[in-house]
Amino acid sequence: MNYDYLDFFKDKRILITGGTGYIGSSLVQVLATASSQLVLLLRENRIFNEDWINKSKVSMVHGDIRVRDTWERALDGVEFVFHLASHESRYGVKPEPVIDLDLNVLPILHLLEICKNSKISAKILFSGSENEVGIAPKIPVNESFKDNPITIFGINKLIAEKYLSLYSTDFGIKTVTLRLSNVYGPVPHQERSVQVVLNKIIRDAIQGEINVYGNGKFFRDFVFITDVINAFLMAGTKMEEISGSHYLIGSGNKLRFIDYIKLIEDKVALKTGKRPIIKYPSPPVEISEFDKRNFVADTSAFKNDANWSPRISIEEGINQTIDYFLEI
Repeated sequence: MNYDYLDFFKDKRILITGGTGYIGSSLVQVLATASSQLVLLLRENRIFNEDWINKSKVSMVHGDIRVRDTWERALDGVEFVFHLASHESRYGVKPEPVIDLDLNVLPILHLLEICKNSKISAKILFSGSENEVGIAPKIPVNESFKDNPITIFGINKLIAEKYLSLYSTDFGIKTVTLRLSNVYGPVPHQERSVQVVLNKIIRDAIQGEINVYGNGKFFRDFVFITDVINAFLMAGTKMEEISGSHYLIGSGNKLRFIDYIKLIEDKVALKTGKRPIIKYPSPPVEISEFDKRNFVADTSAFKNDANWSPRISIEEGINQTIDYFLEI
């Protein structure tokens, strides 16, 4: 894919948190092609030894993002910060609210306070979540909807976003939040790829079986990874105009979850000659009202302000993802 304004980031010093994660690894891969000077902020035990990148343009800072000193070491000379690192409790696992707060809010405060007190002019792009809206009264959802998060993850994402907006207004720090819908599509690491729900379903379908929990009749919005990376890049070029704002990033497709499943079923059958079996087992834990919510993004605000629109249709995106797993 050709990424808009990629040349804008040439030779710029860019700090990325979560650079080995699902979205972060894709962003690193793309920005490396622009000859950006990348700084990856990694956990102490995290190793970055990828063979798909020119490491001469990549430096690494290891540390704990909950500790101010880590940020002070990482921010030297940085022009852009893509803060993608986050913590979300896994499905069926008991929530960890204190850990969630520490990892999703405290790092933002350290980053903002250092930028404010040290007069660092780094522009901050933050990965928010459509979870911040909660259960919307109707679809599609736009930025005017009242936020009412009902998950710990959504609450802390919203708190972090509010701090970013406040420091933009009061101290002139350039910030923007992209509230991401469900992202899917191939990324450099197979193990990262199956961390997102639609990718896992596609891989399971190739292996012969899809498990659907519940009736799947709720609406969901899945947006392809390259469209998300392009959204971050285009937001970076518009920071002066859009600072302090948040935007919904999705495909705008109004499809029921079960329709995605049937589309995957048909395309896997066409490509492999074998139709996967769809099963409806009892869920391992009770499905909450939040899990059954309807969500479709209205992305017109970001289109108007940043000239961005999703380019990859759901059919093309699923095809590319199937091909990716078949080639592994």
